[in-house]
Amino acid sequence: MYQGQGQAWYNYYSFIESEMKKGSTKQKSQGGRRRRKTR
Repeated sequence: MYQGQGQAWYNYYSFIESEMKKGSTKQKSQGGRRRRKTR
């Protein structure tokens, strides 16, 4: 029950991290829920 969700979260966050490293501003409109770096 927990493993599935944990994997999904890990994938989601790793994806966000790679996007941030790329510096893609296209994700800005979609990143309303992500409150890590609002700038």
